[in-house]
Amino acid sequence: MTKLLKRLIMILLISYLTVSLSGCILCLRQGNIFGTSSYVFEQTSEDSLGNSTTMLSMILNVAVVSVLATGGIFNLNYQDVHYSPDIRNYPVSVGFTGLDESAEQSSPGVIHVPNQFLGWLIDPAVVQVPNEVTNLTATYDGGTGKQGNLVVTEGLQSVPITPTQSLVPEPGHHLVIMDFPDVAGLIPGPGAPEQWYGINIQAEVSAVKDIDIKVICTGKVEKDGATYYVPLMPAVSDFALVPPVTIPSSTSLEDLTIPTPEQMPAVSGTVMYDFNYKLFYPHIASNTNWETETCVINTSSTQTLTGTLKAYNNSGTLVDSKAVTLAPNARAVYTVGTAFTTPSNIGYMIFESDSPSMVGYMKFYVDARYRGAIPAASQVNSGEVYVSHIASNTNWWTGISLLNTTDASKTLTITFDNGQTRDVTLAANEHKVLSIKSLFGGTPQPGIKSAVITNTSGIVGLELFGSNAASANSYLSGVLLRDVTATDLFFPHIANYNTWWTGIVGYNPSSLDADLTITPYQKDGSKLTAQTITLNAESKYIGNAQGLNFPSTAAWFHIASTQALSGFELFGTDNGNQLGGYTSVGITRTSGVFPKIETNGWTGIALVNTQEVSATVILTAYDDSGAVIASRGLTLNPHEKLVSPADQLFTQNISAATYIGFTSTQSIVGFQLNGSTDNMLLDALPGM
Repeated sequence: MTKLLKRLIMILLISYLTVSLSGCILCLRQGNIFGTSSYVFEQTSEDSLGNSTTMLSMILNVAVVSVLATGGIFNLNYQDVHYSPDIRNYPVSVGFTGLDESAEQSSPGVIHVPNQFLGWLIDPAVVQVPNEVTNLTATYDGGTGKQGNLVVTEGLQSVPITPTQSLVPEPGHHLVIMDFPDVAGLIPGPGAPEQWYGINIQAEVSAVKDIDIKVICTGKVEKDGATYYVPLMPAVSDFALVPPVTIPSSTSLEDLTIPTPEQMPAVSGTVMYDFNYKLFYPHIASNTNWETETCVINTSSTQTLTGTLKAYNNSGTLVDSKAVTLAPNARAVYTVGTAFTTPSNIGYMIFESDSPSMVGYMKFYVDARYRGAIPAASQVNSGEVYVSHIASNTNWWTGISLLNTTDASKTLTITFDNGQTRDVTLAANEHKVLSIKSLFGGTPQPGIKSAVITNTSGIVGLELFGSNAASANSYLSGVLLRDVTATDLFFPHIANYNTWWTGIVGYNPSSLDADLTITPYQKDGSKLTAQTITLNAESKYIGNAQGLNFPSTAAWFHIASTQALSGFELFGTDNGNQLGGYTSVGITRTSGVFPKIETNGWTGIALVNTQEVSATVILTAYDDSGAVIASRGLTLNPHEKLVSPADQLFTQNISAATYIGFTSTQSIVGFQLNGSTDNMLLDALPGM
């Protein structure tokens, strides 16, 4: 296991910027605002169709000083850095846990970074830009032998901070990483004179207008082959807290307004970044009415997984724990009511392990009435969280479970689509369960369809929606409450219209309308006629597949959107007995598992090749010890779908198997449905 703050360099921004653009995160030094000029303009050159291009362009000079060698994380002393008095005026402490220390290093401690753009810019920078800003390029020029391209990665909907948290953009934006390349001699070593570089940044925009950008300066950390970008300046994980820099549209250069120290987010104490591997089970219900099943699977085929499953009460007090050791590909399942000594006291669980190779789920059920399954969360939230679907009326109830994983109290604001708001305060490590109607004095809210929750950095949650007894139905399903969105949503199954309905939910959190292209496919991958609809800004689409008037041969469909969406798919029986659903965001993968084969009923599996080229897929059935029970290789043509009962996927008998793993040469999506023998209970999970 390796760990290091790969390179933390300070870029001293000290010259007057002669420019025509964005990106200047500058610059207060010794109390003086630097003269900075940028603007958005229309380039006069035209393409072959006679269209002009709207451009951003910036040129700046920077002096680069190395303040941290590659080999260490905590041996940082800003007093030895140029202009250190500026930095000491605004220190923020940043700490790290979960990084193995080498023999040469002391135990983990803290480093100190400025909380203001005081003439300093830490590389790499994560920049939030509107979606209409594209095709960013950047070059550097430090004289003979020191010219080249900066490493620019754009169009990102998430950037990993730690194994359990990521930076996400605000709605209508994407993230860009800008980084000096790892080139020998490019960055001066400790104590060496600063190296000056000219930086030229260019981008295209869709129209001449003011552009707001936000910047978080980060340090790189590597662990187990993964790279993370730790926010240092400012040391926050939510872009909503970062003040913007406005690039004006103008016919001439204008001074930029740089955030003042008072406008920067207040950061107190030591900001800790946790690099331990965890799975979160943010809701446990084990009492006279409800029961919960939890599962963890070691997805590594070579390494043993060791960890501890910790059970907490709603106040965050540890009430029980289990040591867990799983051989490669092994699986552990716990019925909370029988596996723990005081199950009714448990509000949530966290599994902490020595490896990232793990997945899990929670299954909630009321015997003989209904059940639902939701994946365990591997990430806490950073940005605003979307409650895509709320049903609170005489037929339906909606419940929300919220867990504060941080060591500080947080007040969340829930803004409903009808404009009403409610604040929810969570103490450090506290868990709360709320029904929508409980937020309104016990009165159902049929007019509320969705919500957005803000100030959710460090929060994990889920929602459950089920049928009330008065409805005579037995529906239950739910999804994790996440801050992630995507411009591509996949719906890998359309249920038989004769006895089932297929529900579709899509939510557009952006302030801009989203144009949706909905493309159905036949089972063999043949593309059918696409249709387009507009989903208004900050609004929700809810309907069913039948209402989209797909041809009778449609087997699955894909939604491509001009704005990032959240959404999920539901399957229900017309007789009101069964309901199952799963998210449609972020479910493409090249390897994963279907985590449970039903023993008292049936399991259905669907796989879809989302790509334009054929995929070679290997399916493997395992028992709980990780032993291989059966395997099969198959080819999925472009956009082809495979759907089958689990036991018919293999020529061998898989009655001893408990779950199925898969690998693919192309990105695929999949899901499983588990139903009871009496067709009264149902749950659904995506391939994970």
